[in-house]
Amino acid sequence: MTLPLEESGGRHHLPRRAAKPFKKGTKMLIDRIRADQLVARKARDSVAAALLTTLIGEATTVTEEEFEKARAAVETDAARVDDGAGSVGPVTVSVPTTDEKVTATIVKFLKNARANRDLMLASDAKTLPKVEREIELLSAYLPQQMTEDELRAAIDQFRRENPGAGVGTVMAFLKASHAGLYDGRLASQLAKA
Repeated sequence: MTLPLEESGGRHHLPRRAAKPFKKGTKMLIDRIRADQLVARKARDSVAAALLTTLIGEATTVTEEEFEKARAAVETDAARVDDGAGSVGPVTVSVPTTDEKVTATIVKFLKNARANRDLMLASDAKTLPKVEREIELLSAYLPQQMTEDELRAAIDQFRRENPGAGVGTVMAFLKASHAGLYDGRLASQLAKA
C-alpha cells in the first residue's frame, strides 16, 4: 500500500490527519501509545516522542520469567503435535504485551517523574517544565485513580469481611482487585492504620 504524499515547497510529506479516537475496549493501551508516539514524531514534539518511545521499549521488553513461561507453554503444545520422529523443528515464542503490564510500566515512569520533579523543585527550575509535561502525558494513559476516601472504604470493607487480615493480605487484595487504580504509598499507610 502506498501512502499519498503531498508536495509543499519542494518537500514531500504525509497529509496531516487527526488521530483516530480509540474506543474503549477496542484497542490495547500499547496500540494507543504507539499511535500517539507517531503523532508526536510527526508534530516534532521531542518531549512526547522521546518519552513515548522509551515507554514503548520498556513496556514491550520481555522478562526472563515471561519468556520461560511462554516457552514452556509452546513446548507443551509442540509435544502434543509431535509426529513421533522426536523433533518438531524450530519453535517461535510469542509473549503478548498486556494492558496490565503497560499500566504498571506507566505507573513506574510516573513515580520516577514525580521523584525527579521533587528533586528539581529544590535545584534546577530550567528542566522542571519538561518533567511537568512528562507527568501530564503519562497521567493521561492511566485510569482514574481512587480517592483516599474510596481507598479507605475498600480497605474497611475488606477488613469487615476478613477480620484479622494483616497489612500484606490487605495489599494483596488491593493489587488483585484494584491494580493500577490506587497510590501504593497511601494504600500502605491506610492498611497499617
